[in-house]
Amino acid sequence: MIDGSRQTEKRNPYYFSKYGFLFSIGASCLCVFMIGCGSPDSPQQFTCRGSTMGTSYTVKLVADPAAIDPAAIRDEIQQTLDAVNARMSTYDVDSELSRWNASQTTDWFAVSAETAAVVAEALRIGRVTEGAFDVTLDPLVRLWQFGPRANESTTPKETKRIPDDEEINTALRLVGFSQIESRADPPAVRKGRAQMRVDLSGIAKGHGVDRVARLLEGHGFGNYMVEIGGEIRTAGHNLAGEPWRIGIESPTSAARAIDSVVAMGTRSMATSGGYRNYFELGGVRYSHLLDPRNGRPITHRLASVTVLAATCAEADALATGLMVLGPEAGYDLAQSQGIAAAFIVRGDDGFVQKHTSHWPDDEASETSEEPPRGTTMITAFVAAFIVLAAAMLALSIGPIIRKRKMQCSCKTARQIMDATDPRRKKPEPTHPKSSPLLPILPDDWDEIQRR
Repeated sequence: MIDGSRQTEKRNPYYFSKYGFLFSIGASCLCVFMIGCGSPDSPQQFTCRGSTMGTSYTVKLVADPAAIDPAAIRDEIQQTLDAVNARMSTYDVDSELSRWNASQTTDWFAVSAETAAVVAEALRIGRVTEGAFDVTLDPLVRLWQFGPRANESTTPKETKRIPDDEEINTALRLVGFSQIESRADPPAVRKGRAQMRVDLSGIAKGHGVDRVARLLEGHGFGNYMVEIGGEIRTAGHNLAGEPWRIGIESPTSAARAIDSVVAMGTRSMATSGGYRNYFELGGVRYSHLLDPRNGRPITHRLASVTVLAATCAEADALATGLMVLGPEAGYDLAQSQGIAAAFIVRGDDGFVQKHTSHWPDDEASETSEEPPRGTTMITAFVAAFIVLAAAMLALSIGPIIRKRKMQCSCKTARQIMDATDPRRKKPEPTHPKSSPLLPILPDDWDEIQRR
């Protein structure tokens, strides 16, 4: 009787295997659908690009989709940058700065609080760099044909010429940041000579980056990257939950390449170099970077300087000042002033990079902030499910083909689940970790963040 009951309970082995396999496939599809949908409030990356100040900008923002109105954020960013440009552009004859430059007076000239603050910061950096950063260089910039509308399309190479000593000395009489004043209440600026002109191009882009950063923070966003013409400010983490990584360009004029990559965390970066903006005449290369002390382009071997600072305006202006000072004086000043700076110098056998002691190493560049919510959990579940689904498929396909009963004890199933559980500690890999310094073009931010 016992034998008969066992015989009654026996089923077709093909029946069991086929429906066990179909069940596993159905469960797999359901899990893929559920994981693919994800949590509705999982962080996503919003990217905004546009033009401002004669160059381009990129803004990347990581936040919950419900917290982002892409069209509204894009409009606010553009309006913020347009306002900066309308106040500080030397290309726009109606800008606040242009109107002050055109005024033939040494009286206080009323400006916005924003313009007064940027002028004050420029004067501070001028003092820190011992006059190497000077916003009154406009007469020299125009004399050397590097000013507004002085580019290859409007000033062909054949019209380029080298100013003589008398012309340079005449222009130098209208140069000197110490003759400029700025006050906050009421906001106004004043020049010591009526003919003097101020050019804020060495700090305005950095200030624009700071303005956009404050806009995002005002909306409660803590994970972002803002870039204008190569000047950058980051905060928090990228979409992968890692610090934003930004490349420092190798100063070669032939092709664009990366010298190194910095894990940013929450800070600003700016680079100054004379290897792209220059003209050649008589076999001599003349950089657009002018030394306020002699009125001539720099001639030393310093190829580029990158500065890390709390604000992008400060980093922008400091990079220019250190670049003018050169590889020795610039390095010594940065070291004494506690400035985090990287200098790339032309050597006889190639480029040599040196950092001040305040430049962060890879570990110091990391931050301890929490990664965006949900990213790690989703990745772990997807990995665990793929391994489990592959194991079930392997167990099922054999019995289907051979029409045998699928055998899998509870112990075996538990071993499979344990192996795929992301909470279980995995053994450390025996191979070394790959270097974070990757050959990524600096203008390809998407590729930088993917690696």
